[in-house]
This record gives sequence, structure tokens and C-alpha cells, in this order.
Amino acid sequence: MGFWQLLGFRRLRGPITVGVKDMQRAVAWYRDLFGLDSWRNSRDEVVLGYTDAWTKSIITLVILVQIPEGRSNAAVARHPVLFTKSLKRVFDGLVSRGTVAGPIQKDSGGNHFFQLQDLEGNKIEICLEPGSKYRD
Repeated sequence: MGFWQLLGFRRLRGPITVGVKDMQRAVAWYRDLFGLDSWRNSRDEVVLGYTDAWTKSIITLVILVQIPEGRSNAAVARHPVLFTKSLKRVFDGLVSRGTVAGPIQKDSGGNHFFQLQDLEGNKIEICLEPGSKYRD
């Protein structure tokens, strides 16, 4: 079982898409940090995910898209969000692996979340899954 599954990440509304300029470096970062497998799809994007142990189906969690020089990532993904039932455990696990993450916060609607940045400065928000209770 990979680190991704141990942390209890869940995907809602499909995989996140992240634009990158240095594809090789980005693939290595996402693979190393989350323990994901990677492969290229028919559009020459790099797909990162894992094989579900129960169903044996491939679960796609992140799609890395090459951004041409001089273009911004804003056109690819504005604010990717991942959900988990174990926000504090995910936060502690990522920080222990050297990830720079902002503090766990609570927004005006009562949702708990934190943000991290990948090597290219892309922000990713990790939120407590709706209906879950936050535990320190």
C-alpha cells in the first residue's frame, strides 16, 4: 500500500490537474512524496495514481500537463483540491516528508483545510472531507 492510501486521501469530482514546466522533476516530486505510479496518456500528459487493492481498477489522482514556456499555469488549474477524512494525519505525514505546508485553518463556513505547494509553486488545497469531524 502506498503512502497516498495510508494517508486516507479520497478524490471527489475526479482527479486534480496541475500544470508544470519541468515535467521530469514534477513527476519525480509527486511520485516520491505520495508514492504514486505514473504513466503517459494519449494526450502526452503524465497521469499519477494507484491500483485499488479491492477492485483492481486504476485510480487516477493527479494529471500533470506540460505548460509551454511563457504561459501561465492559471489556464490549466486554478485551485486543485484533495479531500481526506484524516486531515491532521495527512498534514503530519506530508510535513514529516519535507513538504512545505501552511497551517491547518478553518474558513468562515467551518471547513478545515491547509495548503501546500509543489516544486513549481502550484498550490494544492487539502480539505477535510464533507461530513467528517476534525480531530487534532
